[in-house]
Amino acid sequence: MKSAPFTIRMEKISAIKGAEYNPRAFDHGRFKLIKESLAKLGWLMPAYVSNGVLLSGHQRTRAWKDLGFQEIPVVDVPGLSEETMRGLNILFNLATNDFRRGDLSEQLSADAPKISRVRHLQYPCMCYSMMDIEECMVKFGAVSYGEADGWQYTKSMLTKGVIIPLVAGSDGKLANGAKRLFAMAKAGIKEIPVVISPLPASYIEHYLNKVSMDFDVKKTYSAQMRYGSFRRLRLRRTSLGHGFSAWLRMQEYPRAEMFDHTRPENVEKLRKRFGRTFIDFGAGHLHETRMLQEIGLDVVPFEPYHVVDKDRPDRERSRAIALEFLFRLAARDTFDSVVISSVFNSVPFMEDRDKILCITAAISDKVFICTRADRDPQFLNTTGRTNFSESNFGHVQMMANYESNTIMGEIISGAPKAQKFYSLAELKEQVGRFYHNVIGWDGGGNIFVHGSGARKQSEKDLRDAVQFEFNLPYPNDESLGLAKEAVAAFKKRGLL
Repeated sequence: MKSAPFTIRMEKISAIKGAEYNPRAFDHGRFKLIKESLAKLGWLMPAYVSNGVLLSGHQRTRAWKDLGFQEIPVVDVPGLSEETMRGLNILFNLATNDFRRGDLSEQLSADAPKISRVRHLQYPCMCYSMMDIEECMVKFGAVSYGEADGWQYTKSMLTKGVIIPLVAGSDGKLANGAKRLFAMAKAGIKEIPVVISPLPASYIEHYLNKVSMDFDVKKTYSAQMRYGSFRRLRLRRTSLGHGFSAWLRMQEYPRAEMFDHTRPENVEKLRKRFGRTFIDFGAGHLHETRMLQEIGLDVVPFEPYHVVDKDRPDRERSRAIALEFLFRLAARDTFDSVVISSVFNSVPFMEDRDKILCITAAISDKVFICTRADRDPQFLNTTGRTNFSESNFGHVQMMANYESNTIMGEIISGAPKAQKFYSLAELKEQVGRFYHNVIGWDGGGNIFVHGSGARKQSEKDLRDAVQFEFNLPYPNDESLGLAKEAVAAFKKRGLL
C-alpha cells in the first residue's frame, strides 16, 4: 500500500464547523489540561476536516480560540459520507492516544509533567518530515501485537485515507504513535509523517496519551446503534441455535447442530417445552422460525429489522412481519411462551431490553432467554484478556462506556454494532423485575434464563414500551412506523 498524499494547511477557525454529532462529553478539568498542553506544546498533531466539518480537534480548536488564536493546522479528508464521518469521529480519539484497545476513554493521571511554555512553538506539526517506515521501526523500535494493542483503529482509518503523524521528542524517542506505526507497517505504507518536538518525549507523552474528553455515544449515536442491532446477512442458521435447542438437548447433544429438530420425539419435546403457540421475539432472518413451522409448530415471529438479500434491514418486509404479529395479538391468540434468542446481545441499551421484557410479560406467562456470556471469546479479546495475534486481533472493536460488559464494532459503518455480554446473576436480576419465578444456568459461552409467572405491568410502562418497540428508528429519519397500529392491537387484546 502506497502512502496517501499527506498535506497540512492552515485554516481560519471561523471557516470550520463543529460536528453536531460529536460524542465527546465536555469536562472542565480535562479542557483545562487540553488548553494547557496547547499553550506549552503547540499543535503537535493537526485537526482533521471533511467537507468543512471537523472530524478531529473539537476541543483543541475551542481551547486554541480561547487562547486568542484564529487559525489551526488541518488535514483535509474529502469525499466522506456522514456515516463514515460519525465513525471516524470516534476512532480518532482511539487512534491518537496510546492507551489500551479495550478503552473508549482513559482516565487522567495526576502526574502531569511540570514544564514551562516553549516560545514560538505554536504549530510544530507544520514542520513534519516524511520518513521511511523501516527507518522508523529501527529508530523508534518495533512492537508486538500485544504492545500495539489497538492498532486496528488505525487500520480501519487507513481504509478511508486517513494518516495521522507520529510524534517524537527531541531525544529521539517516540512520544505518541506506536500503534499507528505498527498498523501502517502492516498495511505496507512506505513513508509516514513524523513531527519532532523540541522537548523530550517524556515531557509530552502525558498530554498526548492521557488527556482526552470522555464520550457520550449513547446520547449522540443511539438511533444508529439501535438500527445497528439487526442480524447480519452472513449469520445464517442451518440448525436450531442454542436459544431453542439448549433447553432440550442437555448432555445428550453437546452441540446445537447435533440436535435434529425434525425427529418426532424432538418435535414433541419442543412442543412440550415452548407450547403449541409461541413467539420468536427478535427472529432475525426467520431461519429458526421457518424450521419450527415446517415441523408443525405454531411459531409467531416478530422482527423489526429483518434482512432479506442485502446487509441492511428491509423496512417494508419488517413492517409486514410486525403487522402479522399484531394481527395474531389482536385476535387474542394464546401465546404459551416467548423465546428471545441472541437478541439481548444486540439490543444496545438496558432500557430497551427492559421494554422488550415489559411487552413479553404482558402477553405471555413464560419467557426463555439465551444470550452470550461475559466469558465469550469475543468479549475477552476486546477487553485484552486473550493473547493477541493477527488471527484474533483483526476486528475494530472497543469497550463502550455507557454500560458494563458492552462492546462496539463496525464503527465507521452507518450502523455501529453494540454487543452486551451478561453474567448469569445480571440476567436473572433483570428478568426477575418482570417475572416472579426465575431460573437459569451458565452454559460457558452462553447464559440461559427462564422466567415464569409474569408480573403485572403498569399501563403507562406498557404503552411506552409498545410505542417504542414498534417505532424503532431507520435511516433517513424513518422508523418502523407502527406505534399507532401496535397500541390498537394491545387495546383489542385488553392490555391497554
